[in-house]
Amino acid sequence: MQHLCVAAGAGIILGVMVPWSGLFFAIIWILLWLLQRTSHSCRTGITVRWLVALAVMSFASIYGQLWLSLQLQHRLPASLDRTDVELVLEVIAREGDSLQAVSSHASTSPAADKNRHDKPADGYQKVTVAVIQQHPLDGLAGDQQLPPLRRLVLGYYQAEPVLQVGDTLRAQVRLRAIRGFANGLPFDYEAWMLRQGIDGRGYIRSIAASGIAIDNAAPEVSLLTQWRQYGLERLQHIPSASGRRWVAGLVFGIQDAFSPRHWQLARDNGTLHLLVVSGLHLGLVAGVCGLLMGLVVRLLAPVYEINAGRRLWGSGIWIATVCLVYALLAGAGIALQRAWIMLLVVLLVMGLRRRLAPVAALSYAFVIVLLVNPLMFTSAGFGFSMMAVASLLLFLGGRRVNLWQGLWLPQWLVFLGLLPLMLWWGQAVGWVHLLCNAIAIPVLGLVMLPLSFLLLVWPVDWAVAAMEQLDAIWWLGLEQALEWPLPVVTFLPDTILAAVLLLMLLVYLGLRPGLSFLVISVALAVVFSPRGWHAPAPPQVRLLDVGQGQSLVVSAGGKALVYDLGASFGPEFSAAEFMLLPSLRRLGNPAVTDLVLSHSDSDHAGGLNIWLQQRANNVSGFNGHNARIWLGQPPAAYRPLIRDAGLTWPLASVQTCHGDDRWRLWSVDVPTTASTGFVEPMAVRFRFLRTAEHLHDNDNDASCVLQLEWFGRRVLVPGDISRLAEQALVARYGSELRSDVLVASHHGSASSSSRLFLQQVAPGQVWISAGFNNRYRHPSTSVIERLERLGIPWLSTIDRGAIRMDQTGTVTAVRDGWAPPWRQL
Repeated sequence: MQHLCVAAGAGIILGVMVPWSGLFFAIIWILLWLLQRTSHSCRTGITVRWLVALAVMSFASIYGQLWLSLQLQHRLPASLDRTDVELVLEVIAREGDSLQAVSSHASTSPAADKNRHDKPADGYQKVTVAVIQQHPLDGLAGDQQLPPLRRLVLGYYQAEPVLQVGDTLRAQVRLRAIRGFANGLPFDYEAWMLRQGIDGRGYIRSIAASGIAIDNAAPEVSLLTQWRQYGLERLQHIPSASGRRWVAGLVFGIQDAFSPRHWQLARDNGTLHLLVVSGLHLGLVAGVCGLLMGLVVRLLAPVYEINAGRRLWGSGIWIATVCLVYALLAGAGIALQRAWIMLLVVLLVMGLRRRLAPVAALSYAFVIVLLVNPLMFTSAGFGFSMMAVASLLLFLGGRRVNLWQGLWLPQWLVFLGLLPLMLWWGQAVGWVHLLCNAIAIPVLGLVMLPLSFLLLVWPVDWAVAAMEQLDAIWWLGLEQALEWPLPVVTFLPDTILAAVLLLMLLVYLGLRPGLSFLVISVALAVVFSPRGWHAPAPPQVRLLDVGQGQSLVVSAGGKALVYDLGASFGPEFSAAEFMLLPSLRRLGNPAVTDLVLSHSDSDHAGGLNIWLQQRANNVSGFNGHNARIWLGQPPAAYRPLIRDAGLTWPLASVQTCHGDDRWRLWSVDVPTTASTGFVEPMAVRFRFLRTAEHLHDNDNDASCVLQLEWFGRRVLVPGDISRLAEQALVARYGSELRSDVLVASHHGSASSSSRLFLQQVAPGQVWISAGFNNRYRHPSTSVIERLERLGIPWLSTIDRGAIRMDQTGTVTAVRDGWAPPWRQL
């Protein structure tokens, strides 16, 4: 039976990924059926089994394709981006629940809460809304029609009225299409939004009316919302700030329950997943409930003569119910839904009288989760959950484990099983992560999580004091762990990763315990070798897709130069954190020797705060601590971009890029493509071209102009300079400006890329970094027409995603390859 579940799950994934794959499997089924009917030499049993599996896969593929088609019918297409509409909305969720707001207003009832006027501190609100009615404000071109929108994520740049869950309003909304950045990273933003049933995003321009009745009835707050609100009100009864923090974070999943410093500590030590309510927390709750239920049932069984079957079924029902209530209190997100489904399958399997193989139980959970949401396989949590459960079931299933082995072996197995996935998703992996989790997970599951529920129900003094002590020990321990000089890995070549997986397979196939321990030790020694099995990725120049901004990475021989950090799109999202740093890790985490911040505009230096945070906190896997920092403007001009008051410039590393224009050597050893040896050291070098000093009063014209010599080719990166600065460069350098690649000045703005400059540079290609449908309309139509008249090919990150050039001069782009059906191109 499990092979049919695997076939169904694979069919759903293929149906979502490859259109009409169900028809392909149906054709194969027909051919096999004809073969089975006409050939007497075929083994009937094997053929019938294949026929059934293919039939299941075919129907599952059709189901996956239909599910995706339904979602895409509701999604706002990229062609209707920036459409203005009038909508009647109902607020169904409010992002960023504030612990401070909950604490100060927890005494209000749900009815009174609707009338409160606590203004958001920054005047910005973000809500998820259900669309009740929609009316386009402006006529749409051609035969375009607005799809039937269901749910949207909207921002509102006003402090009042305060939007609360259950509010209904008529508003004018500017819609934005869901379109992700394309940098070759595993996270898929568009799939993530589709999994949640979000059809578009945007912002509320104005509210015409609020409190609108729907179907002649006043909107009612759901029972779930009332339960959650009642629980939040009880936070005021907890006299300790640390107690309120853990209850809000672990029970209700409130985002700002923990401070930015707490999040950073958890991220650096690999315990971030413990602060975010997920399947792990649900599993811990289930484990504690199982222990308690087992104890209760054993005490009652002799009195009421409860047999083993009834005992197991009764415990399973209670565990599933308790976990469901917990998931609802914590917001019932996608991860919790997936975890509860998997838990339910495990409990059902355990309740069956017939013994079920571990692989069968895992296959049932696999297909059920995909039936509920076929795009679930695109999430990191899906792979982590499946691999963690598989590691425990396959390695421990049917094997006796003593008490000592039970304390350490499961942690090691899960760590080894998740190692390839963590590296694939760009997470730093180190001994400190394993050790911190080995201690933190039992403490959180057996002590802090139950204590949080106790504080919510009954904030007794001893429980409050215990939580305060645990809180202090927890953060102190994480801070001290950062000082441990333990190796950290952020990237492994495919060959080494395959060798580690092969060693783990040998352990599974039944090696003796002593030999198994030796094999695991060898695998870990290979991964964390201080000599470095971590060969750098092939050399390349990469212009990242960071939206309306710019960031360029030059990587070769384990070194990197970074030109600009991209934009910051808010306090919680920046191109540096979610695009640049992960891209560096995918490139083998080279040591950043030089960081160039062309000028102080936020679309070029918006990630400065993140960069300085990583540097100051000695973050695991960050490899830019010793980088020289080149600035186009004085350090004071960049100060507004540094939000954390405690961060300071590393002044010893800061230099001006306008000091001189001499070439700076950057020798690297680069593996050849024809052998495993190394070629002679090659001089990759760069210099900064100087513009007239009187032009530097303008931010854009103060930009650092970088010229790079790359394996016999030249790349020119002029920042945001205008025509005046371009003319100054032509006058000073003349033919020295000739380059094979030119990164367009100022994102292709009409104020730059003059004809004289383009003719002098004579580039073989022009690369343009700009955001999709940006408000500045970059690149300018006049610039594109000028390039085409001059016969200069051009590439844009809008259409092509990240653009990269290897050491041979071959240029490729991320969006050039295959794309899944849900990708907005």
